[in-house]
Amino acid sequence: PLALLGRMGLGAASGVLAARAYGRSSIIAGLLAAGAALGATFAFFHLRRLLMDDLGMDGVTSGLVEDVAVAAAATVLARQA
Repeated sequence: PLALLGRMGLGAASGVLAARAYGRSSIIAGLLAAGAALGATFAFFHLRRLLMDDLGMDGVTSGLVEDVAVAAAATVLARQA
């Protein structure tokens, strides 16, 4: 739970900083970014579990796949901003 709160806190801080840079509502952006961090945490947890349980990947390989997926998603989202 503590790590999850940390991810949500960092997500919220990122959302607030981005909103300020673009002159948008900091509160709404912070809440949306915290929610996105929460959702992404669970989504990528389940992706990694699927890779390990259903496809038989080891922890290191599934972690690398997860990292590549996160980096790709971040790149796509950053280009759309």
